Amino acid sequence: MVSLMRCQSPFVIPASVLLLAGALACSSSRSGRKSVVPNSDASNGADVVATDVSDTSEDVDIADTSVTEEDTSITDVADDVGIGNPDIAVDAEDTPKPDAGPPVLALQGGLLLIQVETSQVQNASISASIDTVPAPMAAPLQVEGPCQLLPDGSATPGAVIPSLDAGLITITGLSQVVTLTPTTVGESYVRYGSGLPESTASLLTPQSPVVAATAAGGVSVPAFTVEVTVPKQVNVTSPSDKVGASGDLAVKWTADTATFMRVDLFVYDSEKSAQASGPIIACAADGDPGTLSVPKALLGKLPDLGSNFLGIERGYLVVAVSRVNVGETPVSAGKVSFGISRAGGTAVAFDP
Repeated sequence: MVSLMRCQSPFVIPASVLLLAGALACSSSRSGRKSVVPNSDASNGADVVATDVSDTSEDVDIADTSVTEEDTSITDVADDVGIGNPDIAVDAEDTPKPDAGPPVLALQGGLLLIQVETSQVQNASISASIDTVPAPMAAPLQVEGPCQLLPDGSATPGAVIPSLDAGLITITGLSQVVTLTPTTVGESYVRYGSGLPESTASLLTPQSPVVAATAAGGVSVPAFTVEVTVPKQVNVTSPSDKVGASGDLAVKWTADTATFMRVDLFVYDSEKSAQASGPIIACAADGDPGTLSVPKALLGKLPDLGSNFLGIERGYLVVAVSRVNVGETPVSAGKVSFGISRAGGTAVAFDP
């Protein structure tokens, strides 16, 4: 079963992927991430081996020598330290305590590289956010199968959440070496910037099938390296004609391999040349099945813009399909992830 967290993405796919007919943008934010803390032997099902001693009344003769409170001054286990038998008393001041060192952080989050590739838009961006808690997410208005109806503004472009300091992060295997630089925000958080212009068209290259991110280590996060395999470009084959809400919508693309696929749908207002005000749909599928069915119950909740004065539909349904690969590496008590998303899509007339 597909985790609904993927619908809002383990990284929250930003708004550059949500403007496909005129702007598919995506701004990174932490969502659906969870820390992974390894289980200890005491909790992972390890066998407990009993000693070869049968503790029954038949094997052991118990003399009639019961112990009462009058026979001993130790009536509480907690009192055993310091007031019991001098031969076994423990003085806490005499017992050296090992240096526990700094607390271990259960880290989560990581890096997200997004490359949008359509006939209308070529755009790439990369960002980072590492923390110990997930970012708050907008609650879905409705959930149907692998899809969610999300409120307007749930994927606002430019939303940047401060993260912990992992030092300089250098990304290699791209069309150019990119360094993410931390800038202090307040007393304990940083914000990572790539320094790339917004007009950056592409970062991925066929010559490098693997991209690596290496963090130098900072105040809160130790050094790490994480690699991810570059996903193939997305070729959306359906829908290609006008779409309504009378039935489920089959979104199809040329299948390959991926950690998961994400399908985002929203209505584009051709009269305003902008995304229409109203909810959007976010869907996800583990792996890469090559198709995903968007329930009609959600399609009917998208904005209906009607027609202009010439009788031509104002609303166009933008369908953005993202192929996402994720690499992970253990850091402290958790993990840091590196996701690469390649998005393609189409826009068709929409008349719900």
